[in-house]
Amino acid sequence: YDDYQCLNTHNRPVAINEWIIDKCEPNILEGSRRTQVNQLLTAANRLRTGQSLSHLGADFRIVICPARSNVAPGLAGYNVGTEIIRGGKCAILTPNSKTPFPRSIVDYLSTTAITSLHMRPQNIYWESEEDSFVAVLKLRFEHMPEASFENCKDILGEFQDSSILNQLLAAFKRRFSLTSNEFLPSNILVEIIDRVFSQSKAFSIRHVSGIPAMTIQQAKNREFDRVVVIWPFQVPADVDYRRRLLYNAITRAKRSCIIILQNRSQLQEAPFIALP
Repeated sequence: YDDYQCLNTHNRPVAINEWIIDKCEPNILEGSRRTQVNQLLTAANRLRTGQSLSHLGADFRIVICPARSNVAPGLAGYNVGTEIIRGGKCAILTPNSKTPFPRSIVDYLSTTAITSLHMRPQNIYWESEEDSFVAVLKLRFEHMPEASFENCKDILGEFQDSSILNQLLAAFKRRFSLTSNEFLPSNILVEIIDRVFSQSKAFSIRHVSGIPAMTIQQAKNREFDRVVVIWPFQVPADVDYRRRLLYNAITRAKRSCIIILQNRSQLQEAPFIALP
């Protein structure tokens, strides 16, 4: 459990950090077990310690690819393509998948051959923001101020044919067993749904071929050889959140990471500048 990777302010500090001290002597894991690539480790450490972030070399690059309306994002496509052809499992991540900048780049790579790289159009697919079942389920809980375990069972009983139902029921049962309260606030139950859904996606076997594109939040608990981060203008303004968000993206990579910026002015903003 790493506080710095937690993007929800209501869940920080992570409660288990204090709880576990009285239960056992925890083994504190230090260092990275995902990568030993120095440029990736340096970039992640700079974000975590409040330093500025800059281009470090072939394995951690920041590239400015200006976007203009009605102009194909050829420069961005070329730079993403150079990462794809290096080989290994690649993923495209972005803070906001609904904005034109990342969408246009993915569309370009999916439909255009890049002759200078001898690269054909790529099979890139957007992972759904959330499974429709999970989206509907969260709405059911969000409309309730609180719920008991029996309420949770009843709500889950309204749904069928979802492999995640048993996982959710077990997670709810564990959470209620840790409290003396008969009811839990709906925001806690929604967080459980998010966590179980994220873990289910992280550890399930994927049969879809091609290069996945997704939000950074969707990539949590997952890893890829190469990560492309498309960073548009439309990112929440909170400085701390931006740094944590980009940290989560970079630390998904095992071999390399490239960040595509929409404009050079972004280098003068968080998360790329040092904290005051």
